[in-house]
Amino acid sequence: MTPNLYSLYKRGNYFHLRLGKDAEPETKKEEKERFAMAAIGFVLMHHDGFYNHFLKQICGIQPIAHKKDITVEQNLWGDMVLRTPDGIFVIEAKINATLKPHQNPENEVEFWQNAKGYGAEIMRRFSNDNPHYVILGYRNALSLPKRSMIHCSHKFWDKLEEGYPETKNDLACDLADCLALLGVEAFNLRKTKKMKITESLYQATSAFEILDSVALRCGLDRAKLKYSYSSAEGWGLGYDVYKTEKASAKEHIRLNDLNRHKDYILWFGYCGTSNENCSRYVSVSLRDIKHVHMVEAVLKKALGDNDSSFTVVPNEVDKWLEISADLNTSDDPKAGVLDYAWFMSIFDILKKSI
Repeated sequence: MTPNLYSLYKRGNYFHLRLGKDAEPETKKEEKERFAMAAIGFVLMHHDGFYNHFLKQICGIQPIAHKKDITVEQNLWGDMVLRTPDGIFVIEAKINATLKPHQNPENEVEFWQNAKGYGAEIMRRFSNDNPHYVILGYRNALSLPKRSMIHCSHKFWDKLEEGYPETKNDLACDLADCLALLGVEAFNLRKTKKMKITESLYQATSAFEILDSVALRCGLDRAKLKYSYSSAEGWGLGYDVYKTEKASAKEHIRLNDLNRHKDYILWFGYCGTSNENCSRYVSVSLRDIKHVHMVEAVLKKALGDNDSSFTVVPNEVDKWLEISADLNTSDDPKAGVLDYAWFMSIFDILKKSI
C-alpha cells in the first residue's frame, strides 16, 4: 500500500475495507468528514502555501505571518478551529451530508438558543475573540443571518479547489487526491480534468456486462443497486446492493436477512491496485461476529479451503466478510463466463447461509 493520506484513512478506524458507498450514509459521511478535516489540519500545519490559500479562500482573510494555532475535533461544535490575528474561525465541513439544525445558523432556536447549538457554544467560548463560523462543503444554498456576535459564512469545496497550490508530489497534492477519494466532487473533477483514456474501453464494458448479468440472474431489484467506483493506488468498479421490499424481487429479499440491522447488504465487482492484478470482490455486511465466522466457514467449505485462488477475510470489528479471487487474465474467451460463474457461486452460497 502506498504511504499517503488516503492509505491512513483506509488503515484507520474511519474506514472498513470496502470499495462501495456508505453502508450507513450519515454515520459514514461523518467519519469521512472527520478524517478530511484531520488531514486538512495536518497539511495546514506543515504546508505554508496551502495554509495561506486556505485563509484566503475559506476564511476570507489575507494571510500574514503568525504562529499557527489549529485544533481538530477538540469539541463537539465544529470540526476545526483556527486562531488567527483576524479572529477565531470555526470550520464545519460537509461531504455530501446534511446540515443538522444545531449546526445551521438559519435555525434560530437550535443553533443560537439551544445550549448545545454551535452558535451558543461558540459564543460561550469566543465572544471576545471576533468569532467566525464557516460551513464548508454543504451543497445547498443558505440564507445566513448577519449577526455581529458571530460572522457566519458558507463556502463550497470549489472555493478551496480554485487556485489550489499545484506543486507536484507534495503534501498539498496528496491532500487533493485524498479529498477526491473521500468524495469531494470539486477535487474529483480536478483529477479527471487531467485524465486521458489511452487504453481500450472494451474490458470495462465487458465488466459491466458480467455484473449486470449477475444482478439480473440473482433477481436483484435494480432500484436498490447503486453503481460505485473508487480510484487511486486502490480502485474498484461495481455495485452497492441495498435492502428491498419489492414483492417481485423474492431472491433479493432473501439477501435482506444477511444483516437485519442495516439497510446495506453488500458490494460486488472488480478491484485492484496499479501494481497488482485485478480481482473479483464481494464485501458483505453481516448480523454479528458469530454470523461472520459461520458464513466464512460455509464459503471455505464450498469453495475449497485449500484453494489459494481466492481469499475469505473476516472483519470482526465491523462485522464484514470480504471475499476475493484473482481475475483470470488469460486470453481464454471463456474468462468472462468464469467471472460470471464465480459471482453466481458466491451469491448462491450467501443465500444458503442465511
